[in-house]
This record gives sequence, C-alpha cells and structure tokens, in this order.
Amino acid sequence: MKSSWQRILVPTDGSENARRALHEAAQLAMKFGAELQLLTVLEDRLYAGNLIGRGAGERLYSGVVEVSRTPDAEERVDSGLPEHQMAQVREGLRREAATLPQDVPLRMFFAVGDVRETILTVADELNADLIVIGSRGLGSVKGLVLGAASQYVLQHATRPVLVVK
Repeated sequence: MKSSWQRILVPTDGSENARRALHEAAQLAMKFGAELQLLTVLEDRLYAGNLIGRGAGERLYSGVVEVSRTPDAEERVDSGLPEHQMAQVREGLRREAATLPQDVPLRMFFAVGDVRETILTVADELNADLIVIGSRGLGSVKGLVLGAASQYVLQHATRPVLVVK
C-alpha cells in the first residue's frame, strides 16, 4: 500500500518510549514501503565543551551526519566530536537498528544541537513526511504527561507528528 509517508523520521534517546516509537514507525514503514530515518541528537549544552573549537555553553547546530548500519562500512566524518563519543553514538544507533527487521529500509543520523529545534531542522533537511516520537524520553523531569521534546515537536512541526505512548 502506497502512502504519502515515504520518509519517517524517528528521534531516539535510547529510552523505552523511544523504542516503542521506533517499532511503531517500523510497522508503518513496512506497511507503506517507507524509509525509516533514525535520529539521535546530542544536547549541545552537554557536549559543546567537548566539540573541537567550541566553547562550553555555546549554542550550535552541527549539521546532520549519517551513520552506517554496519561497522565494516565505517565512515570517517568530521563531526567535531572526539572519536570515543562518535563511537558511542554509532553503537547506540546500531543497537536500536538491530531490533528492527532487516528488510526495513533504514538510514541513521546524528546531530548536536538543541534537541527540540534540531529534530525539526533535521526533519526539514531530510524531507521527512512524518515524525514518530516517544511521548517521553530520558529527560530529568519524570511524570510529565508529554515530554518537553515531544510537546515542542508536536506544537512546532510543519509536518505530521505521531506521538507514541
């Protein structure tokens, strides 16, 4: 069945809600023949001090970087992150990808920036047709009805958003 959803962006932070969102998005991708675009965003306030040539606390958007699904096709990218942090990002994305059926078309990305704004920016850059996001992530405030990133994306996105509980 064809749909207008050909590219489904799924932001992930490794939380259980993000995993549920990823698996819901995978079901949609299989049903509609869409490509999944898995995204991890590193919060710039946490990582800015580690970025080469950046001062701590400086707001930034690194641009989106694609990550290979398999280590044998390892890419060398100038992400600005130290290699050990880049390796952690790759491993986290690959761990998420390993939970999906192999026949789901998948591309994986990461970026550094304000999580909420970066999700929207990357959705535009990748021309995502749909954003599927978990209702809450690994944020510091527990028990919110809707997480800060989810709520922001839902309110500010210019494309359809599916929030998975």
